[in-house]
Order: sequence, then structure tokens, then C-alpha cells
Amino acid sequence: MMLDIQNTALDLGSKIFDLIGTDTVPESAGTMALAIMTAQETAARVAFQGTAAAEADEAIDARAVDYVPFVVECGTAAEVVAYFDALDNILTDASGRYHVKWLAVAADCACKALAFLLSGMDTLPANLAEAVSAYGNNA
Repeated sequence: MMLDIQNTALDLGSKIFDLIGTDTVPESAGTMALAIMTAQETAARVAFQGTAAAEADEAIDARAVDYVPFVVECGTAAEVVAYFDALDNILTDASGRYHVKWLAVAADCACKALAFLLSGMDTLPANLAEAVSAYGNNA
């Protein structure tokens, strides 16, 4: 099962990810971009390993629905890593299958937070402003 993150969300996340460490965007934007890219990388790892769960699990879904939105509270790279470590534990069932659909939800939450952060900035590079606009039109 491949992760279903909009191309516009991935584009926005990757453009911000490339700007981490510059003065172009706030650190919080870089943190949300890191969360988006981590979700994508985790999904790629699960796909490569062939460990994606094919069916839903009510217990995992109940825990995930409560935990996933908290990605927007990550304020540092270390918090993103800790968040995804905990999420890995939540999304892995007893048979070792990974419920990857929740990664798309986490990435979407992070991307919405990222777009909100960037929409409040006075000046953005043209390519970044276009990526924010494209994401907003598809969200």
C-alpha cells in the first residue's frame, strides 16, 4: 500500500525542507516539513519491507485517531523523531503489520499547519508562494 499524500503537499514539504537552516522560513515551518518528509520516508520503508497491513484494525485506529493530530505540536526535529517513534509503535499491530494509512493523515495535518504558518509571512520566494498556493487549491 502506497502512501496517499497529495503531490502538492509533498512539493511544499520538500521546498521547505530544502530551506531548513536558512533565514527564509521560520524554524517551525522546517519542523512541519520534516514531519511530512518523515511520513513519506516511513511509508517508503514499509512498502519496501512489504509490511503494510491490508485490513483495518479498530484498536489501532482508535489509538491513532487520538494521537496523529498531535504532529502539529512538534516544535523541534527531536520532537518529530520522538513523535514518529511513538507513532510507529501505535501503527504496528501484533503480527508486525504497519497501518500506513495513518501516515497520510499525519502528513496532511503537518502540511495544513505548514501552509497556515507560511500564509502569515509577508514575503516568500516566488516558488514557495506558488507551492503554498497550489497546496491551498488542492487541500
